[in-house]
Amino acid sequence: MTREAHSGVYYGWWIVAASGFVALFISGILYFGFTAFIEPIAHETGWSYAQISLAASLRGLEVGLLAPLAGRLVDRWGPSRLVFAGGLLISAGLLLLSRATSLVTFYGAFLIVALGSSGCTGTVLIAGVVAWFRKRAGLATGIVVSGFGLGGLMVPLIVWLIANYGWRPTLGFLALAALVILPVSAILRRKPEQHDEAHGQGSGISDWLSTSGNGTSPKGLRQPGRNSPSVLASSTFWLIALTFTLCLMIQNAIITHIMPYMHSVGVYGAMRTVAATSLPLISIFGRIGFGWLSDRVGSRRSAVVAASMLALGTMCLALVSGTHTWPLVCFVILVGVGFGGTVPLRASLTREYFGREGFGSVFGLLMGITMIGGITGPIVAGLVFDHTGDYRIAWFGGVGLVVTALFLLRSLRSHSVPWGRL
Repeated sequence: MTREAHSGVYYGWWIVAASGFVALFISGILYFGFTAFIEPIAHETGWSYAQISLAASLRGLEVGLLAPLAGRLVDRWGPSRLVFAGGLLISAGLLLLSRATSLVTFYGAFLIVALGSSGCTGTVLIAGVVAWFRKRAGLATGIVVSGFGLGGLMVPLIVWLIANYGWRPTLGFLALAALVILPVSAILRRKPEQHDEAHGQGSGISDWLSTSGNGTSPKGLRQPGRNSPSVLASSTFWLIALTFTLCLMIQNAIITHIMPYMHSVGVYGAMRTVAATSLPLISIFGRIGFGWLSDRVGSRRSAVVAASMLALGTMCLALVSGTHTWPLVCFVILVGVGFGGTVPLRASLTREYFGREGFGSVFGLLMGITMIGGITGPIVAGLVFDHTGDYRIAWFGGVGLVVTALFLLRSLRSHSVPWGRL
C-alpha cells in the first residue's frame, strides 16, 4: 500500500493503528482482565490466590523466555506472521482454559496462551513499529503501547460477562473473539524500504537511507543489534534491564491483585471495578506523554520522572482502606501515568543507546530479562497475602524496589554509552 492509497497518510501510521488494536485486545484479556477472574476461580475450585496467580506468572515466564527469539524473528520475518500465529494459539489456549478442572490443565492452558501472546505483544509490535519511524519513534511507540492501556476498557465487560454467564463461558467467548487478530495481522508489513515508503515523516526513502545507509546512525552510532554478546557485555544494557525488572515486578503485582486487595481492605462493589478500569485508562496519558517527552528531553530523564510517580502511587495504594478511599484517586493517577510511562521508555532507552539496526534482537533480550520481575511480582504478592492476610507488606516492598530503580537510572549518567546517542 502506497501513501496515495491512503489519501496521503504515511503507511507507518497504519502499522501503528493495527498494532495498537492488537495491543488493546491482548492486554484487555490477558493482563488487565485477569484480575476479574481470580475470585470466581478461587471460589469454584478452592485454589489459593497464589496458585491462581502462578498461572499469570507462567504466562510471563514463557513470554520472557521467548522474547529474545521473538525479537530475532521479527527482525527476520516481520511482525505479520508472528501475530497471525499468536492469535491462533491464544484462541486455542483460552478455549482450553475455559474447560480446565485441574491445576495441571489450568497451567498448561496458560502456557499455550503465553506462547501465543509472545507473538502478539511488546517485542513484536514495538519492533515492527520502530522499523517505520525515525524522528517520531517515541511518539509512535507511545501510541502503540496506549493500546495496552485501552485494554482496561474490557475490564467492565469481562466483569459483566462473568457475573451473568460465569467465568468458564466468558473465557469461551473471549477465545472466539481472539480470532479477530488474524485479519488485522495482514496490515503489519515489514520494513519501509521494502515497500518504497518513507522512514518517518514524509521524507523520501533515499533521504532515510542517507542517514543510515552506511550502517551507522546520523551521529555515528554503531549498531550492535546483530552482535548479542557485545550487548550483553555492556553495563548500560544491564542497568536498563535491572531498572525495568524492578519496576515490572511491582507493576504486575498491582495489576494482578488490585481487585482482591481492595476487597481485603473493605473496598467493595463498583469502586473496585472503577479503580481496576481507570488504572490502565489513565496509563494512556503516561504512554503517549512520556513517549512524546522522550523525543524531546531524552529517555533517561523521562524514566526518572515515570519511576518516581510509580513509587509515590504505590505508597498511596498501601494507605487505602474501607474507611479511607481517597488515596485511591492519587494511586490511580500516579501509578497509572507512571507505569504507563515506563512502557514506551523501555523501547526508547533501547533505541537511544543501541540504535535501530537489529532493534528487535536487542529489545527482545531486554524484555526477556525484565520479565523476571513480571513473573515473580504476582507470585510474591500472592504469597504475602496467603501468609499474612495483608497485601501492604508487598506494596511497601515495591516502593523500595522502585527507589532502587531510580538510583540505577541516575547511574546511567556516569556510564559511557559505547555506541553513542541516537
